[in-house]
Amino acid sequence: MIDWPTAKVKHLCSEVDRRSGGGDLPLLSVSIHRGVVPRKEMTDRESRAEDVTAYKRCLRGDLVLNRMRAFQGAIGLAATAGLVTPEYMVLRASPAADSRYLHYLFKSSWFVGQMTSRLRGIGTAEQGNVRTPRVYWGDLGSIEVLVPSLERQRGLADSLDHETARIDALIERKQRLVALSTDALDSYIAAQIDQASRGASMTRLRRLASVAFSSVDKKTREGEQVIRLCNYTDVYERDEIVDDPSYMVATRAPVKLCKSPRGDGSSSCSTRLLTHRRSAPPTPRW
Repeated sequence: MIDWPTAKVKHLCSEVDRRSGGGDLPLLSVSIHRGVVPRKEMTDRESRAEDVTAYKRCLRGDLVLNRMRAFQGAIGLAATAGLVTPEYMVLRASPAADSRYLHYLFKSSWFVGQMTSRLRGIGTAEQGNVRTPRVYWGDLGSIEVLVPSLERQRGLADSLDHETARIDALIERKQRLVALSTDALDSYIAAQIDQASRGASMTRLRRLASVAFSSVDKKTREGEQVIRLCNYTDVYERDEIVDDPSYMVATRAPVKLCKSPRGDGSSSCSTRLLTHRRSAPPTPRW
C-alpha cells in the first residue's frame, strides 16, 4: 500500500494569468494527443495582432489546460515560452512539485474523473449532459492528490518519459509500415483499374446511379436507431471525434443503400446502418 501524504492541487501549483500585451512570442495550442504545440501546426488561421494582446503568457515547464477539453486530455506541458488563448488555464508548479509529475497525474484516468465531476456548464455532470463544459481553477485546486517526495516525483516522471518515448517509437514504426502497405495497395489497385479499363467506354456517373440526401430531425422515436449529434464547433479543433457526454441524443431510421440498376431495369437494395466510431487512446494509469 502506498503511504504518501496528500495535498490539494492548489498547494502544488498556482494559476498564472499574465497577459502578453503584445510581443513576438509564438502562439501555442493544446492538442488532446500531442500536448502543447505551436498553433501553426494545428491550423492555418492567424490571429490579428490586436487580438494577441489579451493572450496569456506561459513559460517553459508550465502546465497549459484547455478548460473546455481538459477532461478529455487537452492538457500539456509547455516546451517553450509562448502565448495561449485567454480560454486556456496556465498553471505553474510550486517548489514542492515537479511539473512533469503533475502533468502525468492530471492526465491519469483517476484525475480526469475528478475533473469531470466538477465540470460546470449547462446541464449536470451526474447525468452526463453538460453543455459548454468548463473546469475552473477553484474546483481544480480543491482536488486532493497523493504527493510523494520531490525526488520520487522526478523518478516517476523519468520512468514515464522513457516508457512514453518507447511506445511513441513503436507507434511511429507501425505507421510507417501501414503507409508502405497502403502505397503498395494503391499501386496494385491503380494497375488493375488501368488494365480493366482498356478499351472500355466512358459515361457520366449520373447515368449509373443517383444520390439521395437525408437529414436528422433531432427527434427520438421508438424503434429507431439511437445516434449522437454534436455541434460543428464542438469538434472543429479536435484531433479526433471521441466519446463525449455533451453530445445530443436522437434517433434515425436506417439508411437505404441502392446499387445501380441491373440490365433488366430493376435495382438491388439493402438496408444498413451507417456508423462511424473512433475512440481516444487510453490515458496513463497509475
